[in-house]
Amino acid sequence: MKKILALFLSVVLMSGAQQVFAATGDVRLDPADPTIEVSKNFALSVVVDSGNNKVGAYTFQLSYDPTKIQLNSAPCPTKNGVCQGQDGLNPTVNTGTPGQIRVSAFDPDGVGVGPGTALQMLVINFTTLNAAGSTSVGLTVTKLADQAGATIGTPKGAGSTVTITGGTPPPADVPNVVGKTQAAAKADIEAAGRTVGTVTFQSSATVPRDSVISQNPLPGPSPDLTVDLTVSSGPPPVGGAPIPTLSEWALLLLSLLLGGVLWRTHARRANFHA
Repeated sequence: MKKILALFLSVVLMSGAQQVFAATGDVRLDPADPTIEVSKNFALSVVVDSGNNKVGAYTFQLSYDPTKIQLNSAPCPTKNGVCQGQDGLNPTVNTGTPGQIRVSAFDPDGVGVGPGTALQMLVINFTTLNAAGSTSVGLTVTKLADQAGATIGTPKGAGSTVTITGGTPPPADVPNVVGKTQAAAKADIEAAGRTVGTVTFQSSATVPRDSVISQNPLPGPSPDLTVDLTVSSGPPPVGGAPIPTLSEWALLLLSLLLGGVLWRTHARRANFHA
């Protein structure tokens, strides 16, 4: 009798363990930490652990940095590179926002796919850009349900970290040069591996002449390698009379000197003829 009772308890425990295992709901990107060279194609699989449950519907949200990697639509052009996996359902793909992918699918026949601990639902194709460094691909699970519509376990997603090698190292953050002189701003921008773009002069009652009023892009990370500056030309005109710049003063002085030389030459000629 004790043996029968022990056998019964072991069966119950094993059954309970299988039910817990069946309700995992884990969704991950595979591989989790690939290393890819610049300007190369690569793929990440969306893998689902459904335990003993079939998958009847899902909705996933993925995020990535479009300045580091971009979708490669070649393997499945109609889905923008987000392809149905070997174990997956036919996905509906929305890639309208750069850096965001929303994928959803359901089995209209109510049959579902699986079960399994490593179901390949999707294959997402990317291309690395020409910038070495590290970038993350995030994965959020909005819905993971069986063929009857019941949620599978506690759905949660795990993303991937892509290491990009070779190519040009990413530039340093755009420095904050507002308030600095134009020369100092130029030095800081070039020290960050960037160049000064368009320089626009604008009068200012508060910012000293030759100091930076504003910049574009703003300080921080940016894919732009040039920084445009707006530089103060000094206080605005008073009484309608503009304040000459240094170059204008120099031109005026040159004109006066040239006028003096011409006048003296004319006077000499007049005295000579007299």
